Amino acid sequence: MTSTSHSLDLNQTGLTTKTVITTPAAADPLVSDFVYNLVSYVILRSGVQVVLRVFGICANVINILVFLKAGPVDSVTAGFLGLAVADLCFLMIFLASIALIIMDKSFVVYSKIDLSSLSFVISMYPIMFGDVSYLITTYLAIQKACCVAIPLRFKNVFTRTRSIAVVIFTYVVALVYYCPIFVSMALDLQPFRSTKSNSVKLYLLLSPFTRELLRLFRLINKTIIPFATQSVVILCLALLTTHLRRSSKFRQSMKAIKSSNAKGGNTDVADVKGLRAIQSVTLMSAIFVASNLPDICINIATMLVPEFNDRKFLNNLYWVVEESSNIFPIINSSVLILIYLKYNSGYYKQFSKIFRRPSELKKVKL
Repeated sequence: MTSTSHSLDLNQTGLTTKTVITTPAAADPLVSDFVYNLVSYVILRSGVQVVLRVFGICANVINILVFLKAGPVDSVTAGFLGLAVADLCFLMIFLASIALIIMDKSFVVYSKIDLSSLSFVISMYPIMFGDVSYLITTYLAIQKACCVAIPLRFKNVFTRTRSIAVVIFTYVVALVYYCPIFVSMALDLQPFRSTKSNSVKLYLLLSPFTRELLRLFRLINKTIIPFATQSVVILCLALLTTHLRRSSKFRQSMKAIKSSNAKGGNTDVADVKGLRAIQSVTLMSAIFVASNLPDICINIATMLVPEFNDRKFLNNLYWVVEESSNIFPIINSSVLILIYLKYNSGYYKQFSKIFRRPSELKKVKL
């Protein structure tokens, strides 16, 4: 039998598109074509991922509104705002790509442009925003780790201007990094035959240079970047966890002294706010690590089992597992609003002002 070769899925895609090239492939003995289409295309991509992406888009729009409503952007909010914009673009543009795939496969939609090819071209842009989200999350983890390691110098090091500059620099570097991919892909007119007429249609044209470039990007995006950011975040998470344990022991030992000090109450409030901020970033880092582990495990599995590959004997099994793993980055980009509401009192206050009636605000305990 022959199976359509899939494009080189890069990072956090949640999308598998086809090219116009077909390659021979043996039937997967573990996952049939019917099971692959049902699980990967119908259940995961067209069902679960669409629902999660819609939720994530709404959540990140709310995050952006709340952060902007909060007033002047400080060093911490700059990172959160940059992360929300990256996650919004990652989820929204990929949702448009999935919509094109659904239109191409599920509905008879005639167009002068091959929808699968257009979907693949569009999908390169949210992959870029996914990497921006990776890097900003890593920066936030480093920021809080430094808040623990150098508390007295933290405000002088992580100033508002520097944090905004880091976020903007991250976007610029990502754009420059992806420019070769963007300019190397093109839609070319190819003959198209249908039962109604013979005409031409725009299909994705991949040159040998583009294919080699995609392979290089795949190595970097699915191996180097995940391992590097994962390692940094895990180190920061370990530092934060150690600090939380030490702080808890210290507060217990000083509880009696603080309770007898008139100024101790203010110190406790400050400590609680700092603790909640550290807990929120700790939880964000933990979710980030958990969301990337499946992708890293898949890469290790492809090295240990060569047949477990998108173009090899176990290609159907590979794509079902890959499509399942793509759910986790979507969750990572969607659930941060729940963490903010739980641990960030300033965020909860602004959220309440925007989405609660004035009569309900009096009942909210901040």
